[in-house]
Amino acid sequence: MRWFYFLLLVLLVLVLESGLMQLLWLPTRLGQVGPELLAVVVVFVALHVGTGAEAALAGWAAGMALDLTLSGEGMGLFSLAYALGGAGVWRVRGSFLREFATTQAVLTFLFCLFAYEGWMLFSLALNAGASGGPAWRHLLQALAVAVYSAVLAPLVCLLLKPLGPFIIAGYGQRDRR
Repeated sequence: MRWFYFLLLVLLVLVLESGLMQLLWLPTRLGQVGPELLAVVVVFVALHVGTGAEAALAGWAAGMALDLTLSGEGMGLFSLAYALGGAGVWRVRGSFLREFATTQAVLTFLFCLFAYEGWMLFSLALNAGASGGPAWRHLLQALAVAVYSAVLAPLVCLLLKPLGPFIIAGYGQRDRR
């Protein structure tokens, strides 16, 4: 892993998500729904790194960067969820053809579902008495974010492919497992 370039990519994606990518967010009855490109970056990296530790550390670093943009009770939850999700994607990647758009979309959907439904359940458990609408609405919003991210995942992975050799040492080589 080339950590300096990976962290630069994470920073760039966070800046894009907080600025330009707001145009892709859709107002719905559930609330704002949009893609989580940082999750797609973690899935892309987990599909191509050599070890599970690198996938978990990349997920942790991206999750920590996302946590630093938030405030409140859930601080640190994304770093944990992204680390576990990155390690999970790395673990199952041998069962999939990683260059297929379907693989990228399904793994991104599962990753986002795990990370965002978990975060939403944690938030709902902490704020059980607060008035934020029914719990099912929040869970459906997280599901919609996972679907939206999965739909855009193949395109984002295609855009990340030329950056692969700069981010991941040994990019394009066969698995070392």
